[in-house]
Amino acid sequence: AIILEKITKLSYGENVLKRICAKTKMGDTRISTQINTDNNEAFSYRFFDKNPQKSEETHMSVSKGGGNLVSTTRDLCVFIHALFE
Repeated sequence: AIILEKITKLSYGENVLKRICAKTKMGDTRISTQINTDNNEAFSYRFFDKNPQKSEETHMSVSKGGGNLVSTTRDLCVFIHALFE
C-alpha cells in the first residue's frame, strides 16, 4: 500500500476505488474506518465461557493494505469473477 501511494501520488483508498472498484462497478466496497452499525456493519464477537462478548474494535489504519477493506458478498463475487477474467 505504501509503495503504491508513493508511485501513484494517490492514497491507498483512492487507488482501490480508481483501479478496482470503479472498473468492476463494486459500489459497496471501501476502505474501512470505524464500524458504523447504521450502515449494517457488525461488531466482532468472541465466546468466553460459552457466552458471546463484543470484541474490542481494532483501528483499521493498523491494517492498511492488509485487511482494511469492507465489502459485501455481491462485490466479493464481482471481484473474484473479474480476477479470473
